[in-house]
Amino acid sequence: MNSDESPLNRSAGAGVSNLSARQRECLQGVLALKPAKRIAHDLGITPSAVEKHLRHARDKLGVASTAEAAQIFAENRGEEIPHCGNSYLAQFGSATETGAVLHSMTAEQPSRVEDANHGDFPPEHALTPLQTMITIVAMSIASIVGLLLLISCARAIESIVSG
Repeated sequence: MNSDESPLNRSAGAGVSNLSARQRECLQGVLALKPAKRIAHDLGITPSAVEKHLRHARDKLGVASTAEAAQIFAENRGEEIPHCGNSYLAQFGSATETGAVLHSMTAEQPSRVEDANHGDFPPEHALTPLQTMITIVAMSIASIVGLLLLISCARAIESIVSG
């Protein structure tokens, strides 16, 4: 272990070695971003059993959320953590949801972002999740207004023709 590694990281690493095989399988499912129902189906157990194994894994690792447990598990195994990075949307979900997006405490961010046309552009031009939601709401309202205008024009033309 590194001498600069914190005692918390060392104790969490020790906790990973205490995990049962089933707890490891459940955490592996979380790392694959599977919900508890899917993990249960894949392992041939009930979703409540998956939740129980994840709860025991959290207890052994000394963390409050399944995402943190999965992060420690992945780091201990030297695996890459999927969907890593801080997210504005993380505050809207429960920290213990097994289908939640995993996020880390690190400040590592991607240097480039890819748009829908598979072209990349600098991240300073990317929309934040809040800006994206505002754009979606604005486009929805504009579509509704456009539809109402179309209906009123159709009624006006109908009244002129039947007239």
